[in-house]
Amino acid sequence: MRLILLSLSLLIFSSCSTPPAPEAHQGELDLTNMNLSTPVQLHGPWEEFWGQLLPPVASEPSEPGDSVYLPGVWNAGHRHPAYGVASYRLTLKLPPGPEVWGLKLPSILTSYRLYINGRLMAQSGLVGLTAQESTPQYGKQMVFFHTGPAQTSQATLVLQVANFSYRKSGVTGSILLGTSPVMEQLQEMDAFAEYLLLGALLILVVYYLALSLIRPADKASFWFGLFCLAVLIRLVATGDHTLETMIPGFSWEIRKKLELLIFSLGAVTLVQFLRNLYPQELGKSLPRILNVAYLLMGLAVLVFPVKLMNNAVPLMEILVTVGFLLVLIPLGLAVIRKRTGALLVFFSLLVLAIAAIHDILYASLLISSFFILPYAFLAFVLTQTLLLVRNFAVAFRLAEERGLQLKATNDSLTRFVPADFLISLGKSSINEVKLGQQALAHMSILFADIRRFTSLAESLSPDKTFRLLNAYFGHIGPVIRQNGGFIDKYMGDGFMALFPRSGEDGLQAAIDIQRALQEYNAHRLKSGYTPLKVGIGVHAGPLMIGTIGEEGRMDTTVISDAVNLTSRLESLTKTLGAGTMVTLGFLDSLEHPENYHWRYAGVVRMYGKKAALEVAHIWDGLPDEECQLYEATKLTFEEGISLYRTGSMAEAEKAFQSVLERHPTDVGAQYYAARARLLKEFGLPEDWDAIEDQLQK
Repeated sequence: MRLILLSLSLLIFSSCSTPPAPEAHQGELDLTNMNLSTPVQLHGPWEEFWGQLLPPVASEPSEPGDSVYLPGVWNAGHRHPAYGVASYRLTLKLPPGPEVWGLKLPSILTSYRLYINGRLMAQSGLVGLTAQESTPQYGKQMVFFHTGPAQTSQATLVLQVANFSYRKSGVTGSILLGTSPVMEQLQEMDAFAEYLLLGALLILVVYYLALSLIRPADKASFWFGLFCLAVLIRLVATGDHTLETMIPGFSWEIRKKLELLIFSLGAVTLVQFLRNLYPQELGKSLPRILNVAYLLMGLAVLVFPVKLMNNAVPLMEILVTVGFLLVLIPLGLAVIRKRTGALLVFFSLLVLAIAAIHDILYASLLISSFFILPYAFLAFVLTQTLLLVRNFAVAFRLAEERGLQLKATNDSLTRFVPADFLISLGKSSINEVKLGQQALAHMSILFADIRRFTSLAESLSPDKTFRLLNAYFGHIGPVIRQNGGFIDKYMGDGFMALFPRSGEDGLQAAIDIQRALQEYNAHRLKSGYTPLKVGIGVHAGPLMIGTIGEEGRMDTTVISDAVNLTSRLESLTKTLGAGTMVTLGFLDSLEHPENYHWRYAGVVRMYGKKAALEVAHIWDGLPDEECQLYEATKLTFEEGISLYRTGSMAEAEKAFQSVLERHPTDVGAQYYAARARLLKEFGLPEDWDAIEDQLQK
């Protein structure tokens, strides 16, 4: 709780602590006598050039620009249409020294370029005179510029803005200026506050969803956990740092859809939370009506483009606010009946409704303020957290006692149905699992298969075959569990494992499997047996887990396109490289892809798929001599791939032959050398697209 209070204070401080500065006059702002030890706001009249992309050079245009107050949106009061382009110019007179300054740019709708003294210093999206030439992008940035050692420094800012996607246009927030150390400190404080707040919310999400797993019958904690998750996702979507750090250049369209969708679904989770807290007062009709309305809003966000839906945002805000006000009536009845915590819930929801009304007025430019609804949401989360902690103290103790009673049974059953599978399904016991239950989850998936096992098994008796497999799996199972995963299915000599936490878990497990296999093979060689080789594919994505079958016999299953893709990746180790295969997209999604040794293996259209994917071959975990050979030939191999994909087959064949001279068992080089030789001999087909088609699973 202290984390939330601290992060809330930091956010409010960072958004309200900037002192006023002298305002610009006729496109000039004199700061020579200002103490810039704290950031100042560049408010006031800027020169505006509507319909023009002003050249960044410091020359005067043929006609002077209009004087327009910034921050502000250009379609306010129907001054200009929402869609169009404009340039803004401001000349700053800065105090002598220091020579490096920092400029914090707010969200500018919806793409922009900033020039300082003729140099391009910041860009978000693509700026053009037409919709076809422009691309929107979320673009809060911090830039630093050098003005030189002049006695009185001067900087000319030229800001080119284009919008063809959103209902509001222009500079919606304050542009802040300060010395480089001050602005760096501000940037660090903003990032710290955002990450601290997200971390605190993530703790609450995990905490309440865990409570819902322990007490499935009590839905209030479940819905409150989802509400916290909705607030968390919305903060990620609207924050300055987190999403851009994880996915630089994240799509503006998807970001806006996510923001609006979570706004709708968050309202559903809040209504459901209140309904489960006070079911007698709220009943079924009012929550059902509100949820249908909010779900229809969410469906509209998914179906219609942002360019259309953003005009409906005020209506969405009004519907949510009206819903809050309607819910206050039965909550007032709960207060009269002296229900536990009803008074606290009533006033916190009232504050939330008032904040929503305030933000609607602010967004409509009817009042001068700033958005306070995020802070009201956080305050609401805090108060409800305090309430739920008190309500569930006793219930949690009882749940622990029940858990001890079920532990013995569950320990036995987990050998057949992994406990992690039950958790992913939202169940705490196998007794709760019913036919047809399913859940959507995002996990990393690992497929592994013993190479040439069929021919090996033909030389063994059934008893020895089973002993071989169980000995092999006995080495592999602990590796999977140590990396936070569980084996979902055994398929003869192969298996599929799931890792709920992250993609790194699945990839590290693949590497550790290869290392464990080396130890097992050393034992087999001493006993006179043939060593085993294993191909592994790793991927991550959404999947549906659940139960299938019939009442007399059912089994767990996982259904996902990501599962099929992982299986295809495992098969690619037969042709493109021993060890582990992943997609390049999966590798890029890892937090530290530089920790792994890999090479680019080309573009492959997987069996049964239309879209092609870039794939990478990872050799970590293989014997040291193999790793050294792959590392030594990496650049030559990738050069061969580049030549191959550009149609230079003779040169590509030479590159792959060079790899094979040093590493004759490199199956990837063998494959591409043969393909290049064939295409060199018979020529490139007319429909050549440099994509390899996987012809079998």
